[in-house]
Amino acid sequence: MGLRRYKTAIFICAIIATLAIEAKTLNSIAGEEITQLNTSAGLLEAQVATGRDCKLAKFKTDICTALYLNNKLIFAEHVITIVNSFPSDDVSQLVYIHAATVAFYKSADRHEYDYILDLTKTPPLELTGLNFHKISRSKSGVVFEMHAGKDNLGDERLRTYNYQIGSGTPVRMREETIHEYEPLTNKSTSKDLLANAEVRKPIIMIVGEDNIYEFRKTMQPGDLLRKVGDNIIVGSGCEPVLIDHCALFAIDITNNLAWAVESDGTNGIFEPKTAKLWGVLTDNDVVPLREIRGWLYKHKIAQGSVSFVPLPDSLTQLYKQPRKTVAKIETSPPSPQSVTQVAPTKPVLSQAPSSEHLAIPCKERAARLLFPFQLMARLP
Repeated sequence: MGLRRYKTAIFICAIIATLAIEAKTLNSIAGEEITQLNTSAGLLEAQVATGRDCKLAKFKTDICTALYLNNKLIFAEHVITIVNSFPSDDVSQLVYIHAATVAFYKSADRHEYDYILDLTKTPPLELTGLNFHKISRSKSGVVFEMHAGKDNLGDERLRTYNYQIGSGTPVRMREETIHEYEPLTNKSTSKDLLANAEVRKPIIMIVGEDNIYEFRKTMQPGDLLRKVGDNIIVGSGCEPVLIDHCALFAIDITNNLAWAVESDGTNGIFEPKTAKLWGVLTDNDVVPLREIRGWLYKHKIAQGSVSFVPLPDSLTQLYKQPRKTVAKIETSPPSPQSVTQVAPTKPVLSQAPSSEHLAIPCKERAARLLFPFQLMARLP
């Protein structure tokens, strides 16, 4: 065997192995791998194929997974999985198929979708372009849920459809929003918290329903949550595409208060970064202040470039009421390189009652602009 032919054989074996791994992963949906199924129309098989059955001209190889009914090609894709059949495996009239297009040289380039094969008609009916959230048997066919985008708060919406065997067209029954109330764990991310309809209420209260959707997008995927003291939860994250578009929130879960800061992510390289801040900082809010100042330093945003977003008087008064519990900074000394070592015992960021911008004297503002560089010079 020549060297060129030998390399080709190795390449083909690698592709087949990749297909097998992908198929095994996808088949975990159904529990056990289904490679063939006896249906009302005959034997349905999913198997690795080569040559003209694949028809994947845009890729470097023509190896794929193909679906055959009585040895006749129905459909071909990189990966095809027979997930389930309805009404049952013994009487298969509808078959749930999961498929995926995978660029082998770039594993992240993957497109997955579902479809239903109705075998009660000749040729079989194919319901394509689906993306099931859940599917179950009904009296005359199947009922399935599909993702239908997000609402104005950024919550997932689901549409429920009913498909009657032999009809060829699913009928939409209803559309609803998924509200999550699962308790948070130590491994929860900022994204998880903002999806929790109960815990996120203080953030929506200050950011507003009109802005929360974009604020949540900034937290994709978000860092792990941190709990400071007994009652402060801190989360942060950056938008994957706009790396300078970042945000942080701190929630006082005991007093139902929140603070949030977000960079605009639109400034040029040589323009100073700016940010906007929601929430009122009082003498009791040492922990939120420390977190905000540390976040500003991390993202190289001068405190003088932060503007307060005005809140209604009714919300402002909530921050000035007596607190059930006041979160405190630990008394143990911080590490020399920690940005929290310069956190004051009282707030420095002040909110002017008649302006959304920081009320800071010019001299003091100039000193703060130099602050990050002064700190950097002292670090080893």
